[in-house]
Amino acid sequence: MTGSARGFKPLLRRGVALLSCLLVVGLLSGCSLGGIEIRMGRSKPSDGSTMRLPEKVAMTPVQDYTGGGFKPEDSDSMRQPVQDQQEEIKRMVVSYMHDHWNTEVKVNAVWPTSSGAQVNVSCADPQFTVAVQVKMDKQGHIKGDPEDLWQNIKASIISGLYYRAWQQEYDQFNAFLGGEAKALGLLGLRPEAISKTRSAGYETPWLYLQFEGPDFDDIINAYTSGENLSAQRLRPMFEQDILNTEQSDNLGERGRVMETSIQMYAPTKKLPPQSSVDRVERDLTVWAKSHTLPPTGYTIKIFGNSIANWSGMPDGDSVNTGEEQKANGTLDTRYLYFNGNH
Repeated sequence: MTGSARGFKPLLRRGVALLSCLLVVGLLSGCSLGGIEIRMGRSKPSDGSTMRLPEKVAMTPVQDYTGGGFKPEDSDSMRQPVQDQQEEIKRMVVSYMHDHWNTEVKVNAVWPTSSGAQVNVSCADPQFTVAVQVKMDKQGHIKGDPEDLWQNIKASIISGLYYRAWQQEYDQFNAFLGGEAKALGLLGLRPEAISKTRSAGYETPWLYLQFEGPDFDDIINAYTSGENLSAQRLRPMFEQDILNTEQSDNLGERGRVMETSIQMYAPTKKLPPQSSVDRVERDLTVWAKSHTLPPTGYTIKIFGNSIANWSGMPDGDSVNTGEEQKANGTLDTRYLYFNGNH
């Protein structure tokens, strides 16, 4: 296995690894249920301490946003050098993903950064998106081989393989969420926005995956070695790795190995009421009684309509499933569980 494949950091602590924690959870009102205090909350944007924010932020409605104006860093000085080397950059990244990760990718976008280029790529099977970095000097000379931009290529591949393991279930779930959004007048991300600006692994207009804890080394080693990883083989591998992590109490900050994060957007800039999240949760609970869902925890967030062009991220708060204070006093993300999974 290559050195690149060993370096693993948890996929996303955000919304997306792209901005690493642009949103943090704030709390509103609370109620008590069975010894557990449920706090319904809003996610609020951070102060962007690791990123330089544009003085004037251009916004686009989510239904129109396709990546226009995306600007991962203060990178005007590198715009022309990156443009001049664009074809070579694309060639290098495609070759890097093939040689180091045994993965065939398509280049969706090349963005200038202060140190070179960010290249957003996607893979059809396993299905995922990720960003790769190509370093350049100010004169436009490429410096070395492409690099794993946020050390999350491995995690992105794993999320795509998790989708492969439960593809039928996730496809049915995505169809349900699309119908639910339509019934409630809610919106999802456009596929172009995902492919050009996101580095979140498996992501659809309605959901993305988060996980932390296990390295899944047995799975990534089998994948990079070219072994046949069917859904029938992947499921017990994932289940065993997750069980080992839970038994070793190595669950990370969120206290959950696998999480499916549901994301929807309001039709206007105004944040929808908390009752909209309650409605999605209620309808999902009913739907899950007659359908099988992948064995993860689930969360729901509904944002306002605006996307910040420069980041590709939602602007402002969200209404969500909140957090819960457990009997021992700890405050954790409130997860939804279905089909007897916990």
